[in-house]
Amino acid sequence: MWLSIFVALVLLLSSLTTASSQGKKELKFVGIDLNSAKTTNADNKLVNYLTLHAPVKVVADEAQTYERMIRKLVEWKPEDGFYLARVTPYVFVAASMLGADFEILATYQNPAGGRTYHSYFVVNRKAFTTQPTLDQLMQKLRDQQTTPAKFIYHDKFSTSSYFLPSLFFRSNDIYSMPNAIDDLKAVTSQDINANIVPGQDRLGSSELVTRVANEQADIAAVWDVTKEAAADKDKVYFVQLPIALPNDLLVCSAKLEAPIKDELRNAIRAMAPNQIDSGDFKTWVDIDAARDAKLALGELTHLAEQRSAAITIKIMNSSESPVSPANLQAIAQAIRLSNTEFIPYDEDYHARADIEWCAEMIHDGAIRLCSKINDVNLDAQEFEISFTDGEDLKKRVGGLIHSRMHRIRYVWPYEDHPTVIRDVEFPIVPKTVFKVVKTTWKNPKRNDFYFDDAFDATVSTANSFGFQLAGAGFPAKFDPMSNVSYRVILVRPPEEGRGAIVTVLFVGLLLLAGIGAAFDLQRKRKKLQEVPLVNGETFKRTCRKLAENYRSFWRTHRPAEADVLWCDRDRLEKIIADLKASGSNPDFDVVRSRTRSLAILANVPLLNRFLNLSAGSAVNEILTMDPSKVSDTRRLGDTIKFLIDKQALSPFVGEKLEWDALNQIASEIFEPVSLETSQTGINGDDLIWHQHPMLLSLVARHFTAVIEESKQNVCFFSKKWRVKESQTETTLAYTSQLVSPVAFNGKKSMVQSLILRAQVPSNAEICDLSQTDEVNAWVLGKICRVDAPRNGDQTLMLTFRPAALVKIDDSE
Repeated sequence: MWLSIFVALVLLLSSLTTASSQGKKELKFVGIDLNSAKTTNADNKLVNYLTLHAPVKVVADEAQTYERMIRKLVEWKPEDGFYLARVTPYVFVAASMLGADFEILATYQNPAGGRTYHSYFVVNRKAFTTQPTLDQLMQKLRDQQTTPAKFIYHDKFSTSSYFLPSLFFRSNDIYSMPNAIDDLKAVTSQDINANIVPGQDRLGSSELVTRVANEQADIAAVWDVTKEAAADKDKVYFVQLPIALPNDLLVCSAKLEAPIKDELRNAIRAMAPNQIDSGDFKTWVDIDAARDAKLALGELTHLAEQRSAAITIKIMNSSESPVSPANLQAIAQAIRLSNTEFIPYDEDYHARADIEWCAEMIHDGAIRLCSKINDVNLDAQEFEISFTDGEDLKKRVGGLIHSRMHRIRYVWPYEDHPTVIRDVEFPIVPKTVFKVVKTTWKNPKRNDFYFDDAFDATVSTANSFGFQLAGAGFPAKFDPMSNVSYRVILVRPPEEGRGAIVTVLFVGLLLLAGIGAAFDLQRKRKKLQEVPLVNGETFKRTCRKLAENYRSFWRTHRPAEADVLWCDRDRLEKIIADLKASGSNPDFDVVRSRTRSLAILANVPLLNRFLNLSAGSAVNEILTMDPSKVSDTRRLGDTIKFLIDKQALSPFVGEKLEWDALNQIASEIFEPVSLETSQTGINGDDLIWHQHPMLLSLVARHFTAVIEESKQNVCFFSKKWRVKESQTETTLAYTSQLVSPVAFNGKKSMVQSLILRAQVPSNAEICDLSQTDEVNAWVLGKICRVDAPRNGDQTLMLTFRPAALVKIDDSE
């Protein structure tokens, strides 16, 4: 009897456990294959722990190589479910750069309590009489050029064994190449897993130490665990690199429900100090409690960012109609102030000019600028620039650089599939063909290189983070340590010729609708007045006018101290500095006055000839206020007033204005008919049908252009924000549904809802918002991230980097 009861209880508990497990959210766990049984055991323990202590069922998936893990995270689709992944730091950084959508939960703690580690160069003791320093080691490599040193590694996605060493080599002008070239010194590099066949175990970092100890290679690099476990310590020296690296990270799908992410974090916080206790993994800790790891990750991210290589522009003057030296100097200054990859060519320093500009005066107050990219067969670009003075010329040339000039980028060598990290504002779409030039560097600092004939490459895939190319001129594998790189000429797409067609069709549609309405109603027989012409510029102006009306309150109102919830003075000053650099020169800092001399006498030809007089003018700037001595509130108010007065704000006001603009234009066109009611709209007094494909296309293009423009200009708008506070930041969020879905960034994705987010650091001096869930506030700042809809979710998320939050009364 007791046995029967016991069996029944066991079955009941088993069924309850099964039912509970079946009700949990299933997550796939993916780890990086480090060829270590202890690491695999640590992953299994983590999977079992989270399944028991969080409302999830974690299912272990096959471990991946570094490169496969990056591709897996970047290409993960919603239909694949949600995931947890243990990633090495460089895999995290590389996947982030390529657009992987994940969030950090934790990092692990090692037996010594550390959450970071170091990389070490490994050299044979026979090469040095004593323990070398890092500088001595680099100098040894530079001197060893008769037979360049051999550097070995086990994976080019390994942070400690490849990425950091490659950075130190480059900083010492050491590249992977057969022989030294001028000032560049050589090492040879070898992947010890290059000949591994499928199914064969990959060699790990311990093999690197063994080969250096046995003099099969001159130098390698490993991490702390390999260093401590090395069997040949007595045969090698370990030379520490100075940069700390974060331990492996635990990440999850960014779109995983927030309550589940919170439960996962709670389970990690509750972990015992020796919960994992396998190899280097002692336990896992919440990433927010591991500041040293976060700082190390931030530094690594900064190192990994692909910065645009300098592109030199040589400015030449026309021999037939030369430009004045002052204007040539203004053009050169415009290049410097553009904050792009372009820099003026210096004949005393640079070996080559990448681009040649020929400036020609075409009439008083106008210059023709002809831009030709060297070493590639592309038609020159020609720009005619009208300007009033040198300051205006700088501004207009800077605008051309950002809006119309072709750009140059380099293939990111850490991906074997040719990839360009995207940081240009114009669209890059599949099937676009670009010219690529193979470049062999002799001296990168002096822009000295050899080049091969350009070849064509086609964009195979593209997103907002980067794009991939296909072309026969690329190698099978890229060597990031090599002095060979691939320059991609990003030719801007031609301005859309269809805009005029759409405008004509739009006007025709409105006219036909007006005629039909007048005929059907038969109420008025008076002759129609002249119908105003509608074009693209009218549409843009109307949208901007609505945006200006939206902010008209601030034309007469200045924020008081009590209105300012928060102000980051450093960010505010950077906004002002950007305005000055662009030529706007905010006049709340200086007063400008113009003086003229000898204007009357100089204009008398006879006196001018014999007395050598000339009419001259000068601009005087007087500093009226020291910005550092005024309060944040005063400085903020001056900035808002300037932006409003100069119409320098972004046209984006937190919502779409295109339909309102179209209705306003339509109302003005039909006003002569004096219609008393509207039969064409679907929303009350609307005249515009929101589902018409032609209008949807017009709205979509303008909306995408507004978002792109808003990445550069300052945004200022008010919303009723949801407030959420965490240990690291206060987040303001606003969600709205659009009247109808609209295509964003071409036809790649449809937008039905809009999410706006603004984040303020937790340590900022901000009025206490913890007592409220919502706040009405104006945000002043710039868009720092655009997350386009993915895989049909139809949500566009815009993240702002605010400089200030201003609260006003609802009545205002």
